[in-house]
Order: sequence, then C-alpha cells, then structure tokens
Amino acid sequence: MDSAASLHYEATESEPMQVVQTARAALLSCTAWFYRHSGSYNQAATFLEEAIRIQKARKGVTDIETIASIERLAEVQRIMAHYAEAQKLIEEAVEAKKKILGSHDPGTLTSISSQGVILQARGHHAAAADVHNQVFESRRAILGLAHPDTLMSMSNRAVSLRSLGQFKEAEALQRTVLRERTLLFGENDPLTLTSKSNLAYVLQSNSQYAEAEALHRETLRGRQQILNENHPQTLMSMHNLAECLRQQDKDPEQVIELHQGVVRQRQLALGAQHVQTLESIQGLGRAMCRGGKPEEGRQQIEGALSGLQQALDSSHPKVMLCMDTLAQCCEECGDRMAAKSYYEQALAGYEARLGKKHPTYMACHQRYVELLKRAQDVAHCDRAIEREPRVTLAVTRIASPVPAGTLV
Repeated sequence: MDSAASLHYEATESEPMQVVQTARAALLSCTAWFYRHSGSYNQAATFLEEAIRIQKARKGVTDIETIASIERLAEVQRIMAHYAEAQKLIEEAVEAKKKILGSHDPGTLTSISSQGVILQARGHHAAAADVHNQVFESRRAILGLAHPDTLMSMSNRAVSLRSLGQFKEAEALQRTVLRERTLLFGENDPLTLTSKSNLAYVLQSNSQYAEAEALHRETLRGRQQILNENHPQTLMSMHNLAECLRQQDKDPEQVIELHQGVVRQRQLALGAQHVQTLESIQGLGRAMCRGGKPEEGRQQIEGALSGLQQALDSSHPKVMLCMDTLAQCCEECGDRMAAKSYYEQALAGYEARLGKKHPTYMACHQRYVELLKRAQDVAHCDRAIEREPRVTLAVTRIASPVPAGTLV
C-alpha cells in the first residue's frame, strides 16, 4: 500500500477498527516487554517498532501510551548496544513528557533517568553523573528516600561515581540501596540481585576481592534460580565472577571455562558483535594470557578490539580498556613495541575521557612506565615520569599489588 492509499485508508476506516488497532498496539507493547525481560531483545524491538507506528498514526507522539512504547524501545536498543538510536528515542520521550507533564513530574524524571543510563553506556560518565544527581535530588524531595524510584536513582548515581573512580562514595550508596531493596523486596528479587551485583562490582574495582567474590556467587545462584542459566543477567554474573577470580589469580582453567561458556551463550543470544559478547571475548583473551596461553589470548583480544572499535565511539572507555588489556597481553607475548603503542593509545583515550587522576589512567600509566624501564627505553621513561610525577607516585599507593607486566 503506497503512502497516499495508506492515508486514505486511515481516514476512512471505521471506529471499531480504530479500537482494534489501538488494542493491538497496546498488546504489542506489553508483549514486547515480556520479551525484553526474557532476554529476547530482537523480538522485543520488532514488536515495539510496530506498536509505535500504530500509536503515532492514531494519537501522535505526545500521547502517553506512545511515549511509553518509545521509552521501552529506547531501553531495548540500549541493551542491544544501539546507543545512538537509544539516545535519539529517549530524547524524543523526554521532550514529549516535559510538554505534557512538566519537568519535575515523576514520569518525566523516569525518562530523564533513562537518558542518564544511556549517557553512561556511551562512556559519558561525568554527564551521566550530573543527570543522575539531578533525578536523585528531585525524587528524594518528591517521593522520599526509601521509594523504589529514588533507590533506582541512588544506584544509577553510584554506578556513575564508580566509573569516575570514586569507589568509596559509590560503595556507600550501593550498600544503602542493597539494604533498602532487601527490606522492600526480599533477598532474591531481581532488583535486590542487581544491587548485590553492583556492590560487588564496586568492591572489585577497589580490590576488595573476597567480599566481591561472595556477592558475585550469591547473585549468580539467585539469578540461576529465578531466571535461567542462559538469561543475559545470569551470563553477566558468570562474567563478573570469572573476572573477580582472575584478578585474584584463582584457578585459571576455571576462569577460562567460565568465559568460554559466557562467550558461547552471548553469541547465541546477542550476536557475535554485541558489546557484551565482545567484552566476554576480551575477558577470555585476558584469562588465556594469564593462564599461560598468551598468543591465543592476544588473538581473542585483537578480535574484541576490532569489534568494539566498530560498535562504539573510538574514544569510549571500553575501547581504551581493551587496548590497555591488549598492551598487557603483548607484553606477555614479548612484543614490547606493540605493547608500547597500545599503552600510548589507551593513555590518550583515558586522559580525554577520564582524566589523569582517575585510577584507571594511573594504573595504566604505571604499567607503561614499568614497560619502558624493562625495555631500557630511558629517554621515553624519563619523559613519561617527568610529565606525570604525581600520578606515578599515586599509583604506588592505590594500584593493585600486581607484578609489573601481568594483567590486572
């Protein structure tokens, strides 16, 4: 049917048909949300796109049901790592809600919060933190501190703070969220399990591995019970546990097996080029390097880096982290020239996105200096130390006590 015929059809169809189409759109949107929570993201996106097409034709973009479907599609696109499309959709939803509800309505705040989550996913951590702070303060004033939406904002704020290297502040917030969600929902509610996972990740980032490992194991058991073995959130818990074990130098073979299982299932569920799949491949490569298979590990990490560079902004922190990881693996392979090049690219990216005082930048810089020392590259080493004297000293206090040249 061409566009003119379509317009004529819509203008002349009967009222009962309009009711049927409206009901169909609502059913599509609700069914899509079921698919989203079961991990079937492509199916969810297809249903939501059709629902939005019908809803926009019937009621326009400022109808609350249309906006709800747009927000749902934005979240699905974010999960699928289609960040530019997700941001475009959520901006459309935010503007529509501001017009019909106002800037401080709880519904508008939900959309703004989603905007912050997408900024975080795109690696814009400072901007995301600003958005989450704004939403948290508004929700606390309107809804109270213990309201589920306020706790969600507190958790999002903590995630941004962790990404900015503010581990203690993030830990305190995540502990509060976990305590309140446990009281509200119980130990094994999906939101409570998400809080356990978030707290574990903060602790792991700050080298508090024993407690982090225990929380990762609790989260994995809970998700295996209430979701299933291959649900994306269960796979995330497996990935996180594998990384925590690797950072403690525990059972390299088990770490490799865990990562292989996650890679296999993510390839099936999300596709080979999804960001989470690529992160799992990177984790597998890192585990292989640590487990005495550096050449195999390097191949895995190089493949992950190529995919991440295509999927994300070239200066995204995840791309820089993969370069940093590849540099360490190149050291394990004895290829110091390649390692030096990757370290320099990672440092430039970290500096641009995170700043020189961020723990990730400082740890990478320390590894770079140690590489130059081992290579007896005195001139480059002296210049690196001269440029970053305070940074280098700081790293000796905060970086994990891992021997130079090993993967962290």
